[in-house]
Amino acid sequence: MKSFLLFTAQISWALCGLWFAAVWRFFVHHTDGPGLLGTSFSLHRLQAVLVFVVVAFTGILLGTPQLWLAIGNGFSGDSLFTLKPVEIVGVLAISLVLIVLFFWLLMLGLAPMAKAVAGRSFRRAGVAILSVIGSLLIFGIAHTLSPQIYYTYYRKIIPGLPDQWVIKTWLDWPRLAEAAAFHGNGSLSSHLTGLVFWSIVIFVLWVFSVRWREEQWQASPIQVGLTTAALFAGLQFS
Repeated sequence: MKSFLLFTAQISWALCGLWFAAVWRFFVHHTDGPGLLGTSFSLHRLQAVLVFVVVAFTGILLGTPQLWLAIGNGFSGDSLFTLKPVEIVGVLAISLVLIVLFFWLLMLGLAPMAKAVAGRSFRRAGVAILSVIGSLLIFGIAHTLSPQIYYTYYRKIIPGLPDQWVIKTWLDWPRLAEAAAFHGNGSLSSHLTGLVFWSIVIFVLWVFSVRWREEQWQASPIQVGLTTAALFAGLQFS
């Protein structure tokens, strides 16, 4: 059984690496790098954020067998599915808006820093590591505060809920770390949090993998694929 799980994990890492390498190659050859990672708001860049979220979530699904099991079980027992279908759509819509807004703001902050250190490999690596830590810290705070937004929505659809502050701390890091581990019996909310967590890591690494030369971004698809696969190999043993 142990050897089978290891084989499954190896297959998942390979799929993950191939997926991100192929996507990176497509982006490099068929899109405008500086336009995607610009510092102003536009529908084009909003579309880029949406595409990235889909790409990252797909790659993480391919690289994480624990999620295969959870999806196969249909998240049985998840309290979300006690709501009506239209109410579930409302919860998912709120989640999507918050996720896209977070990545768009993250893009605005990271793009100038990535350009500033593009030609300095060691400094670029150091800034990238600090950016990963800082981005995850900001996400941890946002994730801890987000239940108040959902509770406000629940008060609209569930009569009788009291008007109260449901947040107990400013940074619930243990809950975030548990979500990032992708336990097979986790809830849909927990796994969605894990998807965003690892997407942030991937996004920051991708931004700093760009080597800006004459306003063109350059990086090897093999480099990106192997880096991402190694990231998820570490995830399997976390």
